Parts: sequence; C-alpha cells; structure tokens
Amino acid sequence: MKIARVEVIPIRMPVSDRVRIRDAYGWKTDSEYNIVRITDENGVTGVGEASFTDVWSGERQLASREVIEKVLIPAITPLDLFDVRRVAAAMDKAVYGHLSSKAAVEMAVLDLVGKTLGVPLYRLLGGRVRDSVPLKFSVSAINGEALVDIVQFALERGIRTVKVKVGTGMEKDLDRLETVRREFGDKVRIAVDANNAWRLDEAKAMLARMEPYDPLFIEQPLARDDYAGFRELRRFTNRPIVMDESVFTIDQAWRALKEDAVDIVSVYPNKNGGVLKTQQILTMTGAAKKIGLLGSNLELGVGSAVMAHVGVSNENIDDLTYPSDIIGPFYHKDDIITKPLPCADGRVSVPESPGIGVEIDEEKLQFYRVS
Repeated sequence: MKIARVEVIPIRMPVSDRVRIRDAYGWKTDSEYNIVRITDENGVTGVGEASFTDVWSGERQLASREVIEKVLIPAITPLDLFDVRRVAAAMDKAVYGHLSSKAAVEMAVLDLVGKTLGVPLYRLLGGRVRDSVPLKFSVSAINGEALVDIVQFALERGIRTVKVKVGTGMEKDLDRLETVRREFGDKVRIAVDANNAWRLDEAKAMLARMEPYDPLFIEQPLARDDYAGFRELRRFTNRPIVMDESVFTIDQAWRALKEDAVDIVSVYPNKNGGVLKTQQILTMTGAAKKIGLLGSNLELGVGSAVMAHVGVSNENIDDLTYPSDIIGPFYHKDDIITKPLPCADGRVSVPESPGIGVEIDEEKLQFYRVS
C-alpha cells in the first residue's frame, strides 16, 4: 500500500462562549488544526488531525503544513504504509520535533490500514480492555456565575469529575475551588491544573491550602523542566502529581519515571508524536507501577476518536480512578465530522467502523478552512 495523493487542509474552529478556556497561559478563543488526508493507489483515504497551541507545544499551523508536505510525506512515500513502525521511524529521521504533525500523518496511515483490513483502530492496537472511557471536564480559570455554569454544563453530560484551571493568583484560585465545592458538594470530584504556573514554594503553599477541597490530583504545578521540584513536591504531599507539559516525548517520560518525579503521566497522540509513541509511554508508565491518563489539546472529532481508540485498548490507563480528557468537541461551536463520537453518561465509546471510524463533513471542512 503506497501513497498516491496527500492533502493538508488548515482549519480554524471557534470555541464556544459558554465553556471557553482560560488558564495560566491566557484565553483560548479559537483552535487551529491541520487535517491530513492520505489516499493510496486503490483510492482509499485515511484522515489525521494535528492540533496547535503555540505557547504549549511550540508548533504552529503554517510550519506544520510545510513540514508535512515537504519533509514528512517525501520521507514515507517510498514505504509500504502497512509498515507503520517504519513510517514512524522515517518521520523521526527526517526531522526533529513537530510531534503533532507526525501524529497527524501516522493517524492517517493507521486509518488507511484499518480501512483496508476492514477493522476499527482499537483492534489494530490489540483489542479492548474496556468498553468506554470516563471523562472529566476542564473548567476555565474564571470566578462567579460563569464558573458555576461550566460545571453545570459538565454535569448535564454525565461528567462527574472537573479539572479546575488555577495559577491565576492564590486567592482567586482558592475562591474558584470554594465555589465549586459549595455549589455542587459531592456531586463532582475536583482536580486542579496549574499549567506550569507555580514555583516550588508557591506550589507547597497552595497544596496546603487546597486540602479542604480534597483534590483528586494536581496537574503540572511546576515548570515543565523542573523534575527536581516535582520530586520534592511528591515528598511534600500525598496528593497524586500529574505531568502533562513535562512529558511530550519518550525520553522525557523515561526521565520523569526514572527520577520518581511523577505519579500520573498524561498522554495523547497529538502531544507524543503519534499513537505508537503514546503506547510506548504508557507501557513504560505501567512498568514503573505508575498510572496513565489521556489529556487533551482540545482535539476535534478526528483526534478525539483516535484518543478513544487508545483509551479502550490500553490497560495502563486507570479509567476507574482518573477520568480522561477526550473532550475537545464539547468546547467548540462545531466539528468537521458527520457524526459525533458515541457518548453517554459521561463516557465516550469508539466508533465501530473500519479505521478511526469517522467521516469528514466536506461542507464544514471547506467552511472552516483557512485560506
């Protein structure tokens, strides 16, 4: 199976006003993606999605398109696309970094393989270990009635765990947690995400003051490269510490685990450089007797579907204790797939169609296309 044609389509999707994200990085008003379509010599097309947040990943939409078209696709064109590991290795050899771009190409290849074999992606990944993945919802770093409304939005969809964005000032952060606990009591579990916002001393002070709200975990409290600080913070608290921005690559995951700097590793293909690398990180995490969960960069339907396939097929994700973030479609005003992912009672399931299992709505794809 060889490449016959490739399209890279940049799109921009507006974020819903009701649940718009504000975190330690600032406001997110819209999201940028590159949709990758690879067609083989038999006319079968696979689709992938790259997602971008400049300050978070350092990867940009226009640069991604150039890298995909001029570097990654030429590198894999001579290969048989059934050899997915060889495809991934060729991309790594061709260019350093550009993890979301590589993930999008790999998604399209996996979609092609699944469609050609007539099986859904999760079967290519070893089959199910669970039927669906429970979700948690990220709550914007705002206060007052708008905050309450976002949590209510999550509850209306059966989601019972919320991850409150913090890192915008100690008193405001604590007021946010107080509001959620006061308004919703034990209807929701509360986790927090600081997005690199604190120094070690600030993190210790905040963790001590957050104890009355019984946080499920503390995500990315320190700067992404402060492994020594993470290790010390773990000794300071019995609350699980999640690394997200600190673990993009396999090497970073190895360092975090080796230095005993993390309890829970947040993974997702668009961050890690593809499904295969996400699986490798999860295998390492399980071997170290740590836990994995699926994070998010607010993927649309294509990327979210891929995450769902990973979620139902990997035993190193502790889905019962720590719900995942396959929630990007909830945050946007629209999507580019014809049918949303199956979701009921706060849990998402995988499509059963071959490959990733989603179809592109061509009219919407063109409507949100960036010229």
